[in-house]
Amino acid sequence: MNYDDICGKAEKNAKIFFQIIQIYLNMKQQGKATNRWNLGMLTSFIFFLFITFACTQENSPSKLTDKAQTEREVFTIVEEQPSYKGGMDAFYKYVIGAIRYPLQARNAGVEGTVQVEFVIERNGSISNATVRNSIGPRCDQEAISVIKNAPDFIAGSQRGRTVRTTMVLPITFKLNQEKRNPDNSIQGTIIAGELVTKLDKIKVTANYKNGEWAGTISSSDGDKLPGVNIVLAGTNYGTVSDLSGTFRIKAEPAQALHISRVGYEKVVIKN
Repeated sequence: MNYDDICGKAEKNAKIFFQIIQIYLNMKQQGKATNRWNLGMLTSFIFFLFITFACTQENSPSKLTDKAQTEREVFTIVEEQPSYKGGMDAFYKYVIGAIRYPLQARNAGVEGTVQVEFVIERNGSISNATVRNSIGPRCDQEAISVIKNAPDFIAGSQRGRTVRTTMVLPITFKLNQEKRNPDNSIQGTIIAGELVTKLDKIKVTANYKNGEWAGTISSSDGDKLPGVNIVLAGTNYGTVSDLSGTFRIKAEPAQALHISRVGYEKVVIKN
């Protein structure tokens, strides 16, 4: 019986209950005698309807919510990495078109790859742009400036909720000693490498007891992580961590958990 059927049955019982009460009151007002047998039958019938009505209320889905939270559900992982408006080719085209190989760096023979790390915020804007490895202050500054001034991205998401994601872009400055510019300076080439996600580590504290996994998930900084995917190995059953980073899921003793979230390394937990 579904929820609509239960509600309909409860409503019908309630109507009958009040109709019988009204009949009894009308009989009293009209002065009609009600013998003990009739009164007993009426009382018993009202009691039966009351019990039936109460049972239908107890079996409603609202009473099953707490139990259902620990049950397995058919689960689809929904993880979307950040993307660039117009596609990643448009982003690389922007970088190559906006960046310059500083004259002072070319004259000094500076070349190499700068790794620029930055955060794509939940609104798609760029923040915290820094250099992971330096080849020289002028090339470093040029690479940082181009990233800071880049148009916004489309933020990554986890089950429909936008998330902050740390990205890394390698930018290579390469000299061409055989070619000269009109000012007799050495020509240089700039190559934008593949933009990749920097994966943070997930911390999982979990225990298996009485046929159920229960635990808490946090970032490497100790922040509780909501919306993390927890999937039973070899199945499409799973759940997600709540706002406090906790989860519960029923499993067989030998079943491992696969834990994942956008921007974090995947973790496997075994009993």
